[in-house]
Amino acid sequence: MLKTSITDTSFNPIEFETEREAIFNRTENSVIESDFELDGSDKDCFGTLYRVWKDANLIGTFYRRGQKWFAAPFYANGKCLKLADSLKQSFRSNESAINYIIRCYQGS
Repeated sequence: MLKTSITDTSFNPIEFETEREAIFNRTENSVIESDFELDGSDKDCFGTLYRVWKDANLIGTFYRRGQKWFAAPFYANGKCLKLADSLKQSFRSNESAINYIIRCYQGS
């Protein structure tokens, strides 16, 4: 009988995401696409709340809780959403959360 062990603890996904988040935090105003920018607000109950901007318009926010990233776009098809029309979703990476906010804004 072949026995396998899954006790290799050399890779810690939480530590990996924490390191990635630290690098992300150091790039205070990273340009995503030509007209999209990111910044982060001070830590609050969610940890750092990241904001995605298109010119002077805040188009959405995202944050990490545990191993998931939660994105909340404020626009759909270029039009501002009412608060009740939330399109909030969770993702495995911050890049996916950012892309979701941008796709909602652009209507794609």
